[in-house]
Amino acid sequence: MAGIFKRIAILDERRLFEQMTGPVFRILPALIFALVFLGQGITAPFQNDEETRPAGIVLDLVNHHDWLVPRDLHGELSRKPPLFYWASAAVAEARGGTVDELGARVVSLVAAAASAVVVLEVAGAYFGTPAAWLSYLFLLGTYGFASRAAFARTDTLFTFLVFLGYCALYPLATGEASIWLAIVVGGLLGFAILTKGPLALVLCSGAIAVFLALTRRNPLTILAKPKLWIIIAVALVIASAWYVPAFVRSPNLLQVQFVEENLGHFLPAHLGGTGEAARPFYYTFIRFLGATLPLNLYLVATLAALRLERKSREMLLYQLGFLIVTLGLFTISAAKRDDYILTALPSFAMVIAAPLANDTVDGFSARVADMASGVAAFALLTLALAGLIACSYAAPIAGFSGKLHPSDAEYVRFFLAEARYRPVWIGLIIAVTAVGSAIALRLVWSRNGRAAAFCVAVAELAAVSLWIGVLMPEFARQHTLKSFVLDAKTIVGNHEVMIAGVPNYEVSYYFGRGVPALPKQLVTGNQPRNTPYVLAWSRQVDRFRPNETLSRSSVVLASHPIASRGRMLLLNLDHSSFGRDAQVSPAGER
Repeated sequence: MAGIFKRIAILDERRLFEQMTGPVFRILPALIFALVFLGQGITAPFQNDEETRPAGIVLDLVNHHDWLVPRDLHGELSRKPPLFYWASAAVAEARGGTVDELGARVVSLVAAAASAVVVLEVAGAYFGTPAAWLSYLFLLGTYGFASRAAFARTDTLFTFLVFLGYCALYPLATGEASIWLAIVVGGLLGFAILTKGPLALVLCSGAIAVFLALTRRNPLTILAKPKLWIIIAVALVIASAWYVPAFVRSPNLLQVQFVEENLGHFLPAHLGGTGEAARPFYYTFIRFLGATLPLNLYLVATLAALRLERKSREMLLYQLGFLIVTLGLFTISAAKRDDYILTALPSFAMVIAAPLANDTVDGFSARVADMASGVAAFALLTLALAGLIACSYAAPIAGFSGKLHPSDAEYVRFFLAEARYRPVWIGLIIAVTAVGSAIALRLVWSRNGRAAAFCVAVAELAAVSLWIGVLMPEFARQHTLKSFVLDAKTIVGNHEVMIAGVPNYEVSYYFGRGVPALPKQLVTGNQPRNTPYVLAWSRQVDRFRPNETLSRSSVVLASHPIASRGRMLLLNLDHSSFGRDAQVSPAGER
């Protein structure tokens, strides 16, 4: 008898060990792989205002420690709440006050990798292990997610907090939430509000309403649940801990963050909106389709597979509700940006993966999924063969690329250059894409849909890796002003410098201080000059009349040519006797 109890105790210890170590051996490798994969190109230089304005806010925080009301390098109030900037500044402080491309992007990278792990865990709990790993791979292989995962912007951190909070809200939507869970969810949504504003509550509440409607329940019944109000109260308390003192100190924040950034972006210009990023109503859907190809082909299989067993079906509809609300909200919004769809992509990955890996899917749904796998695999195989042909016939392809759109021609040139300098790495990417898609086609033919979907996911990872690890970093290196600005900063020293036209956040970030716009009277030369150095694009200088200040100044430094903008010039207004024909060594071309 004693031996039996001993064996039972051993079994209990083994079971306890498996429960304790199982998630570790699943989550840790998944997190590490996501960090490595999504972190490709994380040190690439900034090359526009999209990332340099947030990075400049972080730099200003580190330099001036104004943690309550962050400002950019030009002294303008932040248009977003401060949580992302606080986290990035904390990383910079831990690195000795260094704010570089890696430091400005690492918070977003960690948030993106954590989002992938949340997808893995939630899908595993409701759809099973195969669906968990397929959802994880699909998310990493979604171009729209991977290409913007490590951006120095608030969107990725916001996506992680909102998605995690929404997944944790599921028990409340089905009537099983505890008070402690409500407090946790409220905390997550409160931090999400501190990242990008009250949009977090709008998305989650709207998605739950759609889920209840899809499951034929009255969406208004959730308003009678006390735990919902606990969640809202906790979220608002956490958010108000910053909003109230910040608004008291800087009342203009109310105008900037609520009126302009939220209502101003949602409303059209004729109703008081800012008119910023106004695009056609279908723009969000077009961007979503382009950012999720070819994986969005599986959405047809998802619609055909809604007859799953109850537990899986409800979670599938729950994630589908979030996808619908996110795309729908930003469709009716006046402002439409590419990064707005990022929030919907974790749910999208689960929605398309769950039916493919579920054993209860009927024959019709399985055939639809196989067709989607076949089309996706054929598209990826075609892409791989096109890459192989381009590498084999580089000269003719380079000549043909001149007939393409300038940006497309640049990417072709970058690809051919990388294939010449890094043939092993480019060849490996092409090989994985080709082999994975070819095996997927063979598996579709043999009716092994689940394995075919995994092969499509692997091929898609390789194709996306080519983009985020090779082409995007090279594009950034060719379009950045980093080298030019750092050289100009050395020349200028402590002297004042201005820029012709509107302020350029990329220039200001690499200068380490705000570079103000040049007043009009200094351009015309009618007023005394109070600055010896001016930055201007060559095309701006060429437009000035011969008797104006900029056209008579000397060129001290010139950047490499940048498509559609020419060269950025550093002009010396006090030494015009040297003339504009002085020999100049272009920055970034040494």
